[in-house]
Amino acid sequence: MQTCSYLLRRHPVGDADYPMLREISDHATTAKELSEMLRAYARQQTFAREVFEVGDFIGARQELIRRVLGDAIKFEIRHGRDLPWVKVDKTQIERVIVNLATNARDAMTPSGGKMPKDGRLTIRTSRVTAEDARAWGHNPIEDGVYTLIEVEDTGSGIKPEHAAKIFRPYHSTKEAGKGTGLGLATSYGIIKQSGGYIFFDTKLGRGTTFRIFLPAYEPTPEELHEIAERERALLAPPTKDVAGRGKILFVEDQTAVRRSIVRNLKECGYEVEEAENGEDALEVMKQKPGAFDIIISDVSMPIMTGPEMLQEAGADMIGNAKVLFLSGYAPESFSHMLEEYPVHYMSKPVTMEQLVGRVKELLAA
Repeated sequence: MQTCSYLLRRHPVGDADYPMLREISDHATTAKELSEMLRAYARQQTFAREVFEVGDFIGARQELIRRVLGDAIKFEIRHGRDLPWVKVDKTQIERVIVNLATNARDAMTPSGGKMPKDGRLTIRTSRVTAEDARAWGHNPIEDGVYTLIEVEDTGSGIKPEHAAKIFRPYHSTKEAGKGTGLGLATSYGIIKQSGGYIFFDTKLGRGTTFRIFLPAYEPTPEELHEIAERERALLAPPTKDVAGRGKILFVEDQTAVRRSIVRNLKECGYEVEEAENGEDALEVMKQKPGAFDIIISDVSMPIMTGPEMLQEAGADMIGNAKVLFLSGYAPESFSHMLEEYPVHYMSKPVTMEQLVGRVKELLAA
């Protein structure tokens, strides 16, 4: 991918070779995404596990799920009582729920239509045991207590010939050219690597219910103290001095996120230049080598990732700048790419106060 990025810079838009190089780059990006999905299915991803309560977690993501579903589908969340704690990777569980919501939306979209019609998605949480799962016909499952997440749609259901293969890689019930056939396989791998189970019930013409069983976790006293501290911080966040000085290069491919953060950083007193991907950031650093005090970058971006950008820039372009990566993935999943250069890391999502506080710490170090 780095070689292709280099050639794209040598042959920009308007060059006769640009369309072919762009196609190669797009295929390389797709291959990278597929390999990541296969690693999830094979349970070889690095997880950043943390203790949390599933009801609050899903409630905080209801707007994200609504955007996935669109306005035509009714959406409801029903929380159970006395949910056990779980200790899993929030980012990966979110990925599973978004994938199930996307599949449900497609199942509630009439064949040949572009928009879903008269559908309903219901997400329920509850405290259950392995005996409850077996009563629903779900086997095998180890004895114990679980937090259950049910994702129920009113779509077309899964045909019997597809049901036995639904979690296999590259098996898809969608039309040719739509989907990779890896969404449910990825979800299966994530849940299994989390120590849980995923099953489903389906009826043709009436809908499908996926059930995710996450094992209950008993937090240590230290973990309970940390949870309580986080909750107190949310209820009464301490007042912090966010004003600062310094030159920042901010790299983020999501336009709305980038513009919001850049605006806030400027309001805090920082000089900020922005780039929408690794290639753009390299051009900025090439024109202004060593000009920045800190480089803040997303890790996972199309065309060129944050670590790839850092490797290609080298010490001359970076100068004395501190490097801060923002990512929803554990740092172990990309740290092997950064052995030649020290970097700092923050896990997404981050509040503006957290980000500015970290920036001030790095600039003062």
